[in-house]
Amino acid sequence: MTEALFPHWREGWTVHQDEHLLAVDKSCEIPVHASDDPEHCDLVTRIQLGLGVRPTVVHGLDREASGLVVLALTKEGARGLAQSFASEEHGRVARTHIVAVSQLQPFLVARPERGLLFRATILREHDGRGLVAIETDARRLELRKKLAELGAPIAGDRDHGGPAAPRLMWHVAELRLTHPTTGQPLAVRCEPPREFDAWLAGDDALPTDPAELARRIEAAALRRYALGRMGDTDALRLVHGAGDALPGIELDLYAGFAVLALSSPEALVLEDVLLDCVAGLGVRGVYLKRRPKQASRLVETRRAEVAPSAPSRGEAAPPLLVVRELGVEYLVRLGDGLSTGLFLDQLRARAIVRERATGARVLNLFSYHAAFTVAAIAGGARSSVSVDASGAANVCAAENLAHRMASPAHALVTADAKAWLERHARDPKGDRFELIVLDPPSFATTKSSTFRADRDLVELATLAFRCLTESGALLCSTNLRTMSTQVFTRSMREAATRANRKLARVVELGVPLDFPPAPGKPPHLKSALAIL
Repeated sequence: MTEALFPHWREGWTVHQDEHLLAVDKSCEIPVHASDDPEHCDLVTRIQLGLGVRPTVVHGLDREASGLVVLALTKEGARGLAQSFASEEHGRVARTHIVAVSQLQPFLVARPERGLLFRATILREHDGRGLVAIETDARRLELRKKLAELGAPIAGDRDHGGPAAPRLMWHVAELRLTHPTTGQPLAVRCEPPREFDAWLAGDDALPTDPAELARRIEAAALRRYALGRMGDTDALRLVHGAGDALPGIELDLYAGFAVLALSSPEALVLEDVLLDCVAGLGVRGVYLKRRPKQASRLVETRRAEVAPSAPSRGEAAPPLLVVRELGVEYLVRLGDGLSTGLFLDQLRARAIVRERATGARVLNLFSYHAAFTVAAIAGGARSSVSVDASGAANVCAAENLAHRMASPAHALVTADAKAWLERHARDPKGDRFELIVLDPPSFATTKSSTFRADRDLVELATLAFRCLTESGALLCSTNLRTMSTQVFTRSMREAATRANRKLARVVELGVPLDFPPAPGKPPHLKSALAIL
């Protein structure tokens, strides 16, 4: 399954190859140069693993863009390419970029090439949107910035105010140069992906064609190559709804099994088609979750019509399935309600907890199945307290800790997290912790209280800050979609001020690669590490 879903290389990506040069059609989200981000694997490494050659990079292309990149395979090729790309002589190297924009007026009225080192031609337009061909030479051009200054930011360019799109709609479609060893003209071309025409037509609906559904699932998998190829991780999100151009569909992988969640009427109509598509990926079994719009308000989310306990395709997983994330083992339950017990969007947060937990006393609030506690123990925490109001959740947490062979120094407490915090924050002799994890649900009720993140997060974080040691850290998260990242970060700073604690810095964790936000929408998860 790994080879099929996350191939090192696909045959169609090689556009031209000879003794000295290799021209490739780079997919978006692949950096050309080596990256420190483990969630992205660079183009050179992919080529080396897939084609068995080690090319030399001479020119670049934005990670989020797709299209042609020419690399050298010999010293002669590298020397010649470097001279061509460094030369300002007209015609030595020319590139045709295809960009999608929603502001065509600058290209109709102005002469954008004047002083901007490019020439633009409108290829197609529809209902105010357009695909524009931009001709440039070899000189370095900050195309995204230039178009934004012109008043026509590229669709999908969040950094420069571009209109909503499922990706950065920038593709290098043609590259023309003189071959560095033969002296002959060389022109290579590759068509823009289908997403460009779909965006131009304003078509963001879920496709009904099985072949197109399978293609979009495959495209989503390709964007997760680095995660899928991590030898120590076998749990990740393969499809994240509209962020992967598949609205209403979420698809997770757990140690060879798949969990398919459908949350829109359009997706539910295609239930059998989608189950067949997922089964065709080579997974051992497929579990189905039908997620109503207000799943958190259901009386019983384990109902058979919502979350069947048996797989809908393939074989059944063990009741307690062991999965690995960055080498740490967790227990998940694929057929036990809507949740599996491991929130995959918290991979980065668990990695930080593991890194900072060495020798620390750790407090895990709203601990659920205690995944953060497991990460802390893996990192060498000397003790921990995990607090959750659900006795059933703590039973599952105990199984997770038992699998980790946790010592009695790691306690599970069944209690309302806010009430527990209030008692400990007031007690001057109460425990203080070097690391606290605060990951509350957006909305929750207990017998004695109701929690709403938009109303109560600052108060809760204030109490948590008061339970930290002088040099401690609070890792806080919320998945409340209506709360912006700016408001969330401001809430952390306000809470520290209320608690009379001085913050050294607040580190935002960013958006996980396998959870891309829907076009034009903020990320669902906001996470930050507040360090005293």
